[in-house]
Amino acid sequence: MRNLSIAARLALASLALVGLPQVAAADPADQSMNARETASFTAALSAMGYAPEVPDKAHPTWIYITAANEKILTMQGGCEQGKKCQYIVLYRFFTDKANLDFNLLNKLNADYDLLRIWINGDGKVAYSMGIMAEGMTRSHFRASVDQFVAAQASLAKDLLEAKAIVADPAPAKP
Repeated sequence: MRNLSIAARLALASLALVGLPQVAAADPADQSMNARETASFTAALSAMGYAPEVPDKAHPTWIYITAANEKILTMQGGCEQGKKCQYIVLYRFFTDKANLDFNLLNKLNADYDLLRIWINGDGKVAYSMGIMAEGMTRSHFRASVDQFVAAQASLAKDLLEAKAIVADPAPAKP
């Protein structure tokens, strides 16, 4: 092979590769979602069965998904016109006015380390969870949504027991 030109060596290598069996495609759950681009993220959400809906053109990086029969608002953040997004935020709030003091609010934030819990501008308990967009796989996103749904159920129970709310969570409204 010493006397073969570089072009001839490349041609032989190409022929050898053609004869190799095709590598099996990765499990779709482990495929990257490209959550950094809104269009790709929305397409992946649809392929995963989340039935994404963009609420309005004024907020193109806000996408409702349906998980466990609940509407959850996903918001891409740190974007440049729907591209190069840095993170995803899952967001919801409860429908009734909050009746809780800051000691309980601080305790809940300490207990629910994956959630950020606060009183929104309408006086209602709101909560969110952030996810890094870079390199996110479908299985990671699904696990994050599952954690969010489980945490919100537990948070609702804790708030109801503390009489801080009287209703279950409502679909997030931007």
